[in-house]
Amino acid sequence: MAEQLIITGITVQKKKKNRYSIFINDEYAFALDDDVLLKSGIARGDAVSPERVDQIIKLQENKHARDKATRLLAVRPRSKKEIMERLQQSKFSQSSTGI
Repeated sequence: MAEQLIITGITVQKKKKNRYSIFINDEYAFALDDDVLLKSGIARGDAVSPERVDQIIKLQENKHARDKATRLLAVRPRSKKEIMERLQQSKFSQSSTGI
């Protein structure tokens, strides 16, 4: 039987006030932006499955890829292909780009 995963802490990061550190079973697990935290719906004391943790991390990765694409497009217009290549250079997976 797999170990039960419990969200034991959600704390604001010191340097980035819009990011939160998530602790599972009293150990740091990952960080989330504030909007991803709200979208995930997790709270301290929640029991989560490993699959749910993977889904939450994927939400954060998707947001990070969208933010990167937005920054690239803010500089100048770019083709879909160019955006995809730049995101892949930044080590984003094909599924996280959403394009």
